[in-house]
Amino acid sequence: MVRSNSITKRAILSVACLTAAAPIHAQSDAEASAYNAAIVRDFMAELPPSNDGGLLSDIFQGPFYYRNRRMIEDYRFYNKKRQDGVKVDDLATRAQEAFVSECSTKGGYIEPQSNEAMYKDTTYRFGLKGWDSPARLICLTETGDSLGMFAASRVNTLNGFRFVILAISPEAVITQKVRAADAAKERARQEAIRAASSAEIERVANWRNSIQAGAESNCGPVIDVKGDLIQVISRQTRDERWYRRSELSPEFYPDGSRYPCW
Repeated sequence: MVRSNSITKRAILSVACLTAAAPIHAQSDAEASAYNAAIVRDFMAELPPSNDGGLLSDIFQGPFYYRNRRMIEDYRFYNKKRQDGVKVDDLATRAQEAFVSECSTKGGYIEPQSNEAMYKDTTYRFGLKGWDSPARLICLTETGDSLGMFAASRVNTLNGFRFVILAISPEAVITQKVRAADAAKERARQEAIRAASSAEIERVANWRNSIQAGAESNCGPVIDVKGDLIQVISRQTRDERWYRRSELSPEFYPDGSRYPCW
């Protein structure tokens, strides 16, 4: 017997995939320039260059890098406690202060750490949750848009502890606007799934009500119809078998894949 959830499975999956894909907006040069100018990342220029190639192989060529590389605006990796005679902890503090200053200059403010949801969700999304007590700051505009994020931490690698300072892209930050947009997309996706399910149930019902000899069903060609009983020739064995109308479906799902024969 064809189970009810199998009737719409392919239709639902097809619509879910289509609604999950959002159109890509191609930025003009002016838009890209304005976007780059707004990102809080210039503060990284004052830091000494990275000196740790080992960390690159330990982290940035592993899952962390490939998952997050497009959301990293700039980075520093250090394998010593001092750089140019300055403690790395002091460099991180200096970078954090510079981030706060640049955030203010570019029209933003630092989101309070009391907004645990934003910091927690962004940390989880970006993959910092396994880091050693990372320092994190998020810069937002008064309209709720992100200008970027600062993160600094020690990371335990295969070669021991390393020091990391990052300027993180605005797109990594899960703001309230992002939450609202994601919720709206999910509502639209669920509505599309429900609509596809209803449409497919109706299509199958109409097909069953109008089935005649010569029609192709999910179990094979129909050769006879007697009231609620339908005679079909099996595609696999070529044997004849009787089914109730409710046990048969069209040959194909809307996406072109074949309905199973139960």
